Amino acid sequence: YGRFEIRAQLPQGQGTWPAIWMLPTDYVYGGWAASGEIDIMEAVNLKVTDSDGIPESAIHGTLHYGKAWPENVYSGAEYHLPGGINPADGFHTYAIEWEESEIRWYVDGVHYATQRDTGWYSQYLDNGDIVTGITGAPFNQDFHMILNLAVGGAWAGSVNDGGINEAAFPQTLAVDFVRVYECSVQPSTGEGC
Repeated sequence: YGRFEIRAQLPQGQGTWPAIWMLPTDYVYGGWAASGEIDIMEAVNLKVTDSDGIPESAIHGTLHYGKAWPENVYSGAEYHLPGGINPADGFHTYAIEWEESEIRWYVDGVHYATQRDTGWYSQYLDNGDIVTGITGAPFNQDFHMILNLAVGGAWAGSVNDGGINEAAFPQTLAVDFVRVYECSVQPSTGEGC
């Protein structure tokens, strides 16, 4: 639990898929996504115009959970920077505050989404029986952070213009800093962020 802040400038172009995300270290509840995934920030194809002629500018904060793939589920929210600013035009700070029963998403200090343990769950097989994880599962275990720039893939390659625009490359996911804070009131539950 804690506060996780990453200041980054995102790439642009058809086929780009930058992500700042977290996966479980030990997969206590089984394979992906029964043991969870926390997407602090994902974006695809920034600045590529959609079918309405509007440049792509959404960033997404998402949780993946439930059962192991392909029976997993996800929930999340998208956010657009104020004033039509595109995340590829400069550095922005992407953050989550992760408490025992709640995860909150922020961009540049603006809180845009909250998810609670009443909405997520984990189900896994134990000796052939389906078991539902304890309250808070799967987001009650150790996770590690990943920062990556994928090219193409099921999401980026299937929306906007489709595929990969090789003329858009090279691209960079530029990272200024990564900061992780322990929350002061109760570090074991994340209270106090």
